Amino acid sequence: DGDYFLTILLMKPLQVDFNKSKTVSSRSVIIQKKSFLFNNKHYQLGGDLCISGNLIFNEQSWTLFFNGDAMGKSVQGAGGAVVMGTVLNSILSRSDGHTITNTTPEDWLKDAYNEIQTIFLSFDGAMMVSGIIGMINDTTGELIFVNAEHPFLILYRSGKATFIEKELFLRKFG
Repeated sequence: DGDYFLTILLMKPLQVDFNKSKTVSSRSVIIQKKSFLFNNKHYQLGGDLCISGNLIFNEQSWTLFFNGDAMGKSVQGAGGAVVMGTVLNSILSRSDGHTITNTTPEDWLKDAYNEIQTIFLSFDGAMMVSGIIGMINDTTGELIFVNAEHPFLILYRSGKATFIEKELFLRKFG
């Protein structure tokens, strides 16, 4: 349980909702697979990960979101979530507070996908993550995303939920 707790300490700063948009809100609830008691407190450990943040492309604000699940139970899944959280937060921090003028949101998303994929390929199949990484234009509501073998996105509008996708085109990261 001590090892589980130490892994949670690594994960905690990676799962922060950095979204500061005034028009696009984000909330996440994560219930991990492994639940345990350590020093008379309850904790959960697993591979689920949610991250959000903001980017500016040529004076247009976008809200980034990621929802993913690293493969494996408890510590193995948490290890994948730590790697994914570190990579994605690193990618976000490069653009934090700066206007991105040298690329489009679509190309930025493709580059982020390729960077994540390259890092997870280095694990030679021992660590994989399913996930959706996407961005919403804070003004227009335009949505762009990449689904790497994760459950389909749902659009909830006027009290009705519908799937945005009908089939998967990409496999898990790694």
